[in-house]
Amino acid sequence: MECCDKLTALQAWPFSKINVEQWLSNFDEVDKPFALHMVSQFIYLNDQLIDAQFLSSFQSLSNLVCSDWGPFDETKKKWNTFLNTCLIVPVQGETPNPSDSGYTFARKARQIIGIPQEQLVDLDEAIASVDAGRNLPIVFVDDFVGSGEQFTKTLKRRSKRVGIEGKSIENLWPTHPDLKVYYCNVTMTQKGMERINGDFPGAALASGNVLGREYSWVSKESGMWPDERRDDGIAMIEKYSKQLGYIDDDGSESDWRGFHCLGLGFAFEHSTPDATLPLFFSNENGWKPLVSRR
Repeated sequence: MECCDKLTALQAWPFSKINVEQWLSNFDEVDKPFALHMVSQFIYLNDQLIDAQFLSSFQSLSNLVCSDWGPFDETKKKWNTFLNTCLIVPVQGETPNPSDSGYTFARKARQIIGIPQEQLVDLDEAIASVDAGRNLPIVFVDDFVGSGEQFTKTLKRRSKRVGIEGKSIENLWPTHPDLKVYYCNVTMTQKGMERINGDFPGAALASGNVLGREYSWVSKESGMWPDERRDDGIAMIEKYSKQLGYIDDDGSESDWRGFHCLGLGFAFEHSTPDATLPLFFSNENGWKPLVSRR
């Protein structure tokens, strides 16, 4: 608790965004040691860390763009050409809307990295650019990659715009083999990375963090629990989650293990991914959340 107090005092954990004592009050005394262990391992990225890691992720694209290191001046020119021509495209949700986090990170590309406003485009404009043979590099941006499904669906989404009806990045790519597609994000799971690499091996991935399977609180291979307490800890999570109404075992948003069964203990200051355990963000049945969902 002293550590949590210091994180709050330093604003690494903003007081208005995360409440440890409130969350711990949900648990029976016998279960509080498990809850204390969980909160001690909780991963929380405040806005400053998010911006720094997004910048780092974007800058790491230089290793992909300038993989054949030559003289410094030539390499610098190649990177600057990329910065001056790349199209920044938000990754869209299941039902695209302006609140999708991808739009926030498109704006960050302008504010933090200095990409000109005219290079920030929507998916239809990117599809039209490819269809016209402009051959500009496309950088998709977002905060979190869980299962990888949103990105793969974005690449597969067919345009309804006049002139490019039915066209998508996926179905245009084979006829434009020189097209370069990048996916820049703050945090990605190993599961999401493997899915994207399997579905679109030509897409280059750059992330500030990659969370391996050991970061799942509910996996038999979880590294979050001491080995001798893992089964008891998972049982405790299931017990409380199902009391809150998260009773499914199908990987849906009602699954007690989180969306796609990822079982994470992770949040950004601006939102909490649905791959995080509901136990951390739910407010059902009077439950006091550690972090808010939005």
